[in-house]
Amino acid sequence: MDYRNRIGKLGFALVAGVWGLTATATARLDIYVGSRGNDSYDGLSPTVNKVAKTGPKKTMAGALNVVRNYKAKGWLDPSGVMITWMNGTYNLTTPIVITSNDTMPDIPMTIKAETPGQVILDAGRYITMWRRPARSYAQFISPTVWPYIRSTNIRSYRGSQFLRRRGGKFSTSDLQSELFFDGQREEVAQYPNTGWLYTPSNQSYSSNTLKLSEDRYKKWSSNSVWISGYLGYDWADDTDHATIDANAGTATLDNNASYGVNRDMRYKYVNVVEELDQPGEYWINQRDGTLLYYPKATNLTKRVWITSMPQSVMSVSFGKNLTIEGFVIQGSRKNGIDISGGTNLTIRGCTVRNVGSMGVTSISLTNSVIEDCDVYGTGESGIQWNGGNRYTLTAGNNIVRNCHVHHFAQTVRAYRPGIHLYGCGNLATNNRIEEGPHVGMLAEGNNHTIENNQFFRLCMETEDCGALYFGRDITSRGMVVRNNLFQDIVGRIDKPNNSASHIVGGLYLDDLYCGATVENNVFRRVGIGIHIGGGRENTIENNVFENNRTAIYADARGYNNPGLWAQYNYDAALAAVNYTQPPYSTAYPRLPSIASDDRLAPKYNRIGENVMVNSSSSALEFAQNVETLTYGDGEKAINFGTNYDGLLPGFLDSFNGDYRATAGSNADQSGFQGFTLSNVGLQPSTFRSTIPPLPSTDSPSLL
Repeated sequence: MDYRNRIGKLGFALVAGVWGLTATATARLDIYVGSRGNDSYDGLSPTVNKVAKTGPKKTMAGALNVVRNYKAKGWLDPSGVMITWMNGTYNLTTPIVITSNDTMPDIPMTIKAETPGQVILDAGRYITMWRRPARSYAQFISPTVWPYIRSTNIRSYRGSQFLRRRGGKFSTSDLQSELFFDGQREEVAQYPNTGWLYTPSNQSYSSNTLKLSEDRYKKWSSNSVWISGYLGYDWADDTDHATIDANAGTATLDNNASYGVNRDMRYKYVNVVEELDQPGEYWINQRDGTLLYYPKATNLTKRVWITSMPQSVMSVSFGKNLTIEGFVIQGSRKNGIDISGGTNLTIRGCTVRNVGSMGVTSISLTNSVIEDCDVYGTGESGIQWNGGNRYTLTAGNNIVRNCHVHHFAQTVRAYRPGIHLYGCGNLATNNRIEEGPHVGMLAEGNNHTIENNQFFRLCMETEDCGALYFGRDITSRGMVVRNNLFQDIVGRIDKPNNSASHIVGGLYLDDLYCGATVENNVFRRVGIGIHIGGGRENTIENNVFENNRTAIYADARGYNNPGLWAQYNYDAALAAVNYTQPPYSTAYPRLPSIASDDRLAPKYNRIGENVMVNSSSSALEFAQNVETLTYGDGEKAINFGTNYDGLLPGFLDSFNGDYRATAGSNADQSGFQGFTLSNVGLQPSTFRSTIPPLPSTDSPSLL
């Protein structure tokens, strides 16, 4: 080649290269991940060119390597990074991991689905090897059921382990696999199939042994079973392996139950091969890994799968300026998304479903948002959103917004709420929480705001609880609860000897909880609208109570039970926040003097300007004479304003959520300031084009 021609071509190449670098450095970096990709490709194009080795990456790790390379070379532009996952289902065997080195405070990164809802990150594994079970099992199963039973061996599915101890009192570390059919969690073979058995009335307290109330177990081939139920209290569940002593008529758990075993408590047997009698049930032989399944259909291809991967599907460590949007995340034995620290994070428009533990969990967040997400089918909590410093009372400014959380806490039933707020200064707004066995939202810490949410059909199998729960920390204060709707939340337990308490309601301020402001809420068809459990400085104003058993209940449980203070170690809680000094002494001016201010007494509460319509029992219910308690300093347990209790409040259109009072009406004359529910619950957005219909009216007979 002519020398001058070579120089000319080289000069053109250099100019083109410089132009390419300049273009890269002044534009957003777009990276693609696709099922047909390869981590040897450049990741900069959605289409594959095998010759040029251009096209999408295969994995998130491959995409992040591109980001790290550009970052190291100084090529990243302030307009940021966009990583687009192309539509399809991605069967994951390892988690998606985003570390602190992958995100930057000054350069935004978005990781998104090509089309929202069309990218599925699936950590489960389909069961493909079904066969007829060994004939030796036929002796245990009803002849009418036997022809339908199918079998597989779970040991051929890496990382699968079924049946582990569970309970609301303790954290779950030993993760278990579960079986799903068409996206629905199947049941381990159990007795009874519906309802419960009850420990007998002559059951004396035991740490781990149940007297059995019937002798069905005598028909079973093995004395090795699992027992699941509420054994000590109706708000604390346990699931554990047990051994039956047929001669004594007892079952002994491998571990102590959370609160021991008492009489008239609910339980059921789990994983009993002879009880494999309903479509959708399965049984596990834990010795050899055999799984017997009574399927709901004959065609099982790509329909039956197990939660498999023991890690969370996606984990983020100390992320900064990061948005994750539009994914469907499922199939992990652990969590859907696990966030360990971060600032300016956004989780948007994602569906997280059918995971063994929690949908989305986080710690140490600031200025972060989860919004427009659907979370359901979780074994434990739906969303845990944690941030802010409650020792310095520094707000986290984190938000849970416009999320629909339902059918949560399906394996650990108690104290696994749909939404769990921790820390200080966070907001939950415009969410709908429904169909849960215990509390719908639990808030711990200080100065959280819960507003414009809907709570439906919660506390479905527990008692002594509320749809929204605060409690058991004398320093946890400053909660604001306003403009929420609580509906169809009642006691549903039917127990022997009429021993069910039916203490179920909308908002529960438990065990001396203090300092809540509760205003402009509607409680409709609720057992107890608001439950004040002995606390102080709670303000209950301008709320509406319709068709409840009791609108407001209050007691003086600490005043009559000095041991309650020590039981919850409130001295240590006060010392931990240095309560006599700022910021606590200035944020909560009455707190520094609590030791000398009738510390166990309910005090400084106010109930006023509320409207109570058609209570089936008494609108206001009190215990331990709390309504008349007056102390030596002249202060009262409760200061009452004007409240209306009757059938004709005079709202403009309560049927359609308009609670403005007509001039001169009973509500108006009581000082009630009207409001509407127009902004309550889920709202249309880019990622929520339609709003799920409201649940049908539930009129339980246990109000």
